[in-house]
Amino acid sequence: VIDVNGNNNTIKNSIISLGKTLVRAFNSDNLLIDNSILTRSGEFNLKVGSDKYNKVIEDNEVNISSNEYRFNGSTKDFMNIDNYLEGLTANNILEKYLDVDMLGGGSNLNIDKTELNRLLYLVQDSLNNINNIVNTDGSVNYAQTININDTSFDDSGLFSIALETMFNGPYLYNGSSFTVKGAMHELLGSPLPNNIGGTSLPSLVNISGDTRFYDWKKISDIDISNLISENLSYLASSVGLDIEFGIDSFFPVKPILKDKAKALGNIYNYENEEYINTAIAYYGGGINLSEINFNEEFNKEKILSEVIEVNLLEESERYLVSFGDGTVDKLITVLSKCVLFAAGFEPFKFVTNSKINSDTPYLFGKHPTVNTLKENLKK
Repeated sequence: VIDVNGNNNTIKNSIISLGKTLVRAFNSDNLLIDNSILTRSGEFNLKVGSDKYNKVIEDNEVNISSNEYRFNGSTKDFMNIDNYLEGLTANNILEKYLDVDMLGGGSNLNIDKTELNRLLYLVQDSLNNINNIVNTDGSVNYAQTININDTSFDDSGLFSIALETMFNGPYLYNGSSFTVKGAMHELLGSPLPNNIGGTSLPSLVNISGDTRFYDWKKISDIDISNLISENLSYLASSVGLDIEFGIDSFFPVKPILKDKAKALGNIYNYENEEYINTAIAYYGGGINLSEINFNEEFNKEKILSEVIEVNLLEESERYLVSFGDGTVDKLITVLSKCVLFAAGFEPFKFVTNSKINSDTPYLFGKHPTVNTLKENLKK
């Protein structure tokens, strides 16, 4: 609805509604959203990110070891897709994760799952580029600062505020791994990406005043297929397999978040339905260094949860669909597991309502009105 491009802009005393994204702030340092209502989006009420990003540094040195395996060389050599059976290369690590013999791929690495995950993070780290973003003292240089004051968020399609970052997986770098390249390029005819990922510059969002999150929704209504479309069902049916896919079967962000929120006591049960306040989402895949800072006026401890991390690399295995041993079955298995090869291995993070400690949680069943804005103006 509003795409803010430019510095020192103000949106105030406004009701903004009915769009896929209500306010998009990607090049908008010192944007102020004041005394407004953002409601009824298809995805996010406010999406924050940056069009600026760092490319992969191909001549960076990669120096890693694991048991008897060693690698020392440039990022470009480490990611070389032709080194698919030669020791501790990115391709061999990725093939180990796929764990399927197909199209001449496979891995000879003798490592356990814990060590494999550690190496996969190192593959991701070789693609991340935080130069001029993170300083030597650990402080972060933000591309922009967004200020939100006395503003209400309600009825988003997914989450009220999204902090976006670029996907930056090995597939986006050079089509890795060998098996994925074969499946996508040789079998399905897809052109291969060539270094199209990157590390997004982060944003800082300050929240102050009487800012409220009314964004309660049924967990069953959260549909992340708006973010990632899938053609696996079509592919399966085209080769005679009667398999119905849902996005949760190969990109299980929602079921993992649901289980974690349930363990924390953050799910509210009402009339045989499970509800959650979908306040804030931090994209994962590529590294996301954006932050939200709550002013002392915002009583965060009683209203919102701490950050809930959803680590798809470590937690998604029990949610993924299993298939048979036929060639097409293996192909579907590869494609269903390699979403992270495109997105990247950094975790997604979420902020919901805090633990349910009352019969009716804060703002459940309520919605902001223009009277709220009028009262704020009187103050």
